[in-house]
Amino acid sequence: MKRKLYILVAAIALGSLFSCEPIEDRNSLPEISLTPETLKFSVVQNPQKNNEVKLTNLDPTVIPYWSYSDSKGEIGHFNTNVQTVFFPFAGTYTINFTAYTPGGQFMRIL
Repeated sequence: MKRKLYILVAAIALGSLFSCEPIEDRNSLPEISLTPETLKFSVVQNPQKNNEVKLTNLDPTVIPYWSYSDSKGEIGHFNTNVQTVFFPFAGTYTINFTAYTPGGQFMRIL
């Protein structure tokens, strides 16, 4: 019984060495026409509440990824097109907007 198990494992291992070759299809991706400077988004601070900021992705062709941090590190992140962020305290915060496209990604630091 043990010998049959060894033969089966060896056959599977040997079979995996001769698996199909992957098909490279990167040439079919569209050409990237965006740059970090041409990304379309909106960052609006609420005049009545200084700690409230509305972040909006204005380009439906990209997948957005927002992250925001202070001097100690990242506070939060999300990947929706529209989000309202409430910062806990007055201070300096950094907002990063990363746009994912079929041809690559672009980041913009605000």
